[in-house]
Amino acid sequence: MDMDWLNKYYPIRSVTITNREPEFVTPGIKYLLRRKNKLMRKNKIEEASDVAEQIGRAITRAIKADLRKVSHSGNIKALWDKIKEYSKGNSTMEQHNTITAEELNAHYATISSEYKESPLRQTVERPHQLVNEQVIFHALKVTAEGIDQLPSWYLCLTAPVFSKPLAHIINISVATGHVPTQWKIALIIPIPKVPR
Repeated sequence: MDMDWLNKYYPIRSVTITNREPEFVTPGIKYLLRRKNKLMRKNKIEEASDVAEQIGRAITRAIKADLRKVSHSGNIKALWDKIKEYSKGNSTMEQHNTITAEELNAHYATISSEYKESPLRQTVERPHQLVNEQVIFHALKVTAEGIDQLPSWYLCLTAPVFSKPLAHIINISVATGHVPTQWKIALIIPIPKVPR
């Protein structure tokens, strides 16, 4: 119970290290890499560069420690093998380039002959109109007071002015698939169904 404050202010974090990653990647370095990526996605370049410097120092420390272990063993060949491994990068990945230039050209030629025009983006306003000015005009004539507390007689009087902009806003909302947050709010006043 007395260690709850530690978990509250310093929560346990988990990282996954796979066998495809270099030997010097420790859980601490992996956590810093994730943190740097998050900062880059949030466009916090200066903070991300500070974390990148921390990552560089941590990797340097890990490589030095690894080379120190090999150098203390006295095996010079193993030491040079380790240095070559770090200087070349990951040499275990073999590339099998069996694709020729002619095959690549033939592939792109078949793709270009089957080209289809891409559909309009979701953000493009479509010409289709769901409602028009007359529908909104008649809806405002018979509406009731809403959350904005505008009386129905006021909406009835201003229907000729508000019907065109409201129809435009509704059509844009449907075309883009976005509902304004003001339309999702309702003020419900329950009326008890009891005799007076």
